[in-house]
Amino acid sequence: MVGDSLGVAILGGLYRAFELSKLHADAAAAQLTAAQRSQVEDAFHSSAQAQAINKTLPQDVQEKVREAVMAALAHGIGGSLKVAAVFSVAALVAALVLAPRGILHKDRQAGSP
Repeated sequence: MVGDSLGVAILGGLYRAFELSKLHADAAAAQLTAAQRSQVEDAFHSSAQAQAINKTLPQDVQEKVREAVMAALAHGIGGSLKVAAVFSVAALVAALVLAPRGILHKDRQAGSP
């Protein structure tokens, strides 16, 4: 259970880091001012605040904001899943290399000559 909890916490942290890095990159590419970037980051931490801010924007800008948020979410999920895949493959290789030979080979199981 400890491993599961740590895995969820680590992958959740990685997801958030990937997500925020994409959001920061998009905000920099949009050439937002420091105050605007701060407002975007604050809104990203509070969905209620994000919805309130988004409602004050023109319709075409609202769509761009929605697209940017969806891109950040997808980037976060994709990055954390890639890390999970690498760790899964590493665990599989480690299990195959380190597992007792008797488990993997029928000819070495108990009762075999």
